[in-house]
Amino acid sequence: MLYAAHFGDAASVQALLAAKADPNLTNRYGFAPMHEAALRADAAMLRTLSRPAIEAGRAYAARGAVRRLAASADGRVIEAEVKGTATRPYSLRITLQRRRDGGTAFDGSCSCPVGFDCKHVAAALFAARGERGDVPRPAPPSAPVPTTAPDGPR
Repeated sequence: MLYAAHFGDAASVQALLAAKADPNLTNRYGFAPMHEAALRADAAMLRTLSRPAIEAGRAYAARGAVRRLAASADGRVIEAEVKGTATRPYSLRITLQRRRDGGTAFDGSCSCPVGFDCKHVAAALFAARGERGDVPRPAPPSAPVPTTAPDGPR
């Protein structure tokens, strides 16, 4: 179900739920299908966060500013520490909620001066997206094509 949620395959998620699959099972990092649904697309973030917060959060995550990332046992809460401009990292908590339309919404609180749904929340969401071990990674680039024939230049 994690893969189906990650790739936005709603039909497969519905079929798995109809077959009584447990939607609360998590991978070794504590992420459940609900996390996948919340983290899968930038559109979900755009409903809650501003575009500048998303872009700043993406940069923070890319430079490794997310120091600690964990999900609760029930999969409804993500907690993290993010190194911002202050001496000490900011602590944050992201609560995931099921929406009436079947999607997932989130609310993020942070110890930074903004206080909620800030760039640090976005950084944690991007880091969670990048740290999932169950999602296939892109294949490494293929070896370069030789410019000379095996028996030397022609």
